[in-house]
Amino acid sequence: MSAADDLCTTDTERAALQRLRELVGADGSPMESHCVRVFELTLELARRGHRQVDRELLLVAAFLHDAGLYLSERHGPYVTDGRRLAAEIGEQHGWSPTRIARCADVIEHHHEVLPQWARGDEVELLRRADMVDVVPPSRLAFGPDRAFVRELLARVPRKGFHRHIAGMVGNELRRRPASVPTIFRPPRS
Repeated sequence: MSAADDLCTTDTERAALQRLRELVGADGSPMESHCVRVFELTLELARRGHRQVDRELLLVAAFLHDAGLYLSERHGPYVTDGRRLAAEIGEQHGWSPTRIARCADVIEHHHEVLPQWARGDEVELLRRADMVDVVPPSRLAFGPDRAFVRELLARVPRKGFHRHIAGMVGNELRRRPASVPTIFRPPRS
């Protein structure tokens, strides 16, 4: 079992992980590891900030936040397509419309330039966690302490992640260059 499997405690979480694996085409991919790190970083940021969050919602969002990159048929920016994936899974598992919307917002707004606290703690915390995993934490004004990050990277290394994500972004630029700016400022819902 992988680190991602170990995190899953509900059928909804397992369904989101399975969907990610179907799209990526492998268990334990660099993207799956990124999703695990983002989830754990989000929980740590919530703990440090004394914020109550919906764990299941966050894990589903973490697994699907970049999944739109892997869809063969796309309808909008990849974050919007990822939003649709999360909504489908939430509906299939009986989530309330409010909970589905929150999970979808986490995904669609995880690259926003400005803080997203008004959309909910989960939205802003995952946005920050994604940055911590991609950008060296020493360059950010927030984030968990270095010991936490070192321990996390020892358990779930970034091996191949930056090369993988650079390839995915490069594909996005070649296939749909006009969609790239909207990733950082998606259409308002």
